[in-house]
Amino acid sequence: HIPFSLDQTELNFQILERDAEKEKSRIVLAAVQKNIINEHLSLLKSAGLKPDIVDVSSFAIFNSFEYNNEDLAQQVTGLVELGAKCTEINIVKEGNLAFTRSTLLGGDDLTSLIGEELGCSFTEAEEAKKEYGLVIGSGIGERKREKVAEAGKSWGKKLVRELAYSLDAYGTASRGAEVGKLLLSGGGARLKNLDKFLEKELDMEVKTANPLAKFSSDLRPELALATGLALRNNIRNKLEIDLFPSGLRKAKEVRQKKRTSVLAGLLFAALIAFGIVSGYNNLAQKEARVAELNEELENLKPPIAEIQQLKNRLGIIEGYTDQRTSALEVFRELSLIIDEEIYLTNLIFEKNKLVDLTGRAVSNHRVTNLVSLLEDSDYFERVELRFVRETRGGAPRRPPSPTTNLPPGAGFPPGAPAPPGAGFPPGGASSYPGSSASGEEVEFGITCPITIME
Repeated sequence: HIPFSLDQTELNFQILERDAEKEKSRIVLAAVQKNIINEHLSLLKSAGLKPDIVDVSSFAIFNSFEYNNEDLAQQVTGLVELGAKCTEINIVKEGNLAFTRSTLLGGDDLTSLIGEELGCSFTEAEEAKKEYGLVIGSGIGERKREKVAEAGKSWGKKLVRELAYSLDAYGTASRGAEVGKLLLSGGGARLKNLDKFLEKELDMEVKTANPLAKFSSDLRPELALATGLALRNNIRNKLEIDLFPSGLRKAKEVRQKKRTSVLAGLLFAALIAFGIVSGYNNLAQKEARVAELNEELENLKPPIAEIQQLKNRLGIIEGYTDQRTSALEVFRELSLIIDEEIYLTNLIFEKNKLVDLTGRAVSNHRVTNLVSLLEDSDYFERVELRFVRETRGGAPRRPPSPTTNLPPGAGFPPGAPAPPGAGFPPGGASSYPGSSASGEEVEFGITCPITIME
């Protein structure tokens, strides 16, 4: 199911395997709204760059791991990309991508927690995170180290909860299949003791991946996504979906043909020029050499100007990134506010306007507390409790996955469960924690106008 108009959507698919006897095929489908692709293409154009391929991040990460790990098909493996703003969880079975999910929990969240514990700037907290990592064990001693350990413990529990939920969701969808090990990548994978912490909490093998294993012995897990994208132009990859707009692709092919013709003409002209120059006498050759040196001096000017242009382009990209963070911050704020006894059944997001929440809670008190936290947040104003009412009818049931008007992450294979909304208990509990013995609960609806959208 694609929850937006097909004429506003770029679609592509790839056949993973065929079953000739049943006349069926297993495919992976990628879909993304055209306006999202156009925004990224406009950004690259403003920076003077011309993209050739529009890939899906989870596919690029899979291609990187698949290229560097020949034993990836021997057991069910989880690929965890830990970024600054979010974490991608992909599961590979029999050499194929079987499950993918993203969560808005990243390394910056740990840095913020450390900053709150130490009362320092984000930059100073980032340095403390790199120095101490996840502190394991008791009897820590140093006060600063204890503060960093407390922040790491809180963040680590959230990460374990997200990973456990993903592993359980995959096990349910695949009828009991278990993941054998996790491979960590992304900048967050460089966090000290993270692999040991996850091994202990999840009771499974956890390793830090090296996406450059076939090129270098240096451990650079943060380059997994970049390596996967770079491989698209050099080798045959298992997943090669391209979401580049079809209309622009045709125009690009025409430009490439023109460029080839121009280069051929220039090469022919250069050969003629070389033949003429080679026929000059020694004096003419010396004069030509002087002219050539002067030309080379002139040719040094464009590279200098190009370097300055690159600096300007980087500034454009960094400014765009800063402007785009506000929407992510709103959802990160919601994930921090909504506790484990609030369950969302529907979320509506209107850009630059509001967030509308519908859900269930174990009591009126939980709803009142949620409204209070939303009102205290800097991200919302004039929070309105539209309704709250009791529901009856037996023991509370786990609510279905929340619906949303946001485009889902591209690249979810058919049959895989959608990413959960904020407030769903990890592991898929069958009842709400803290609910009354009588099975009563309340439904609520809240509207939160947004105050900080760019």
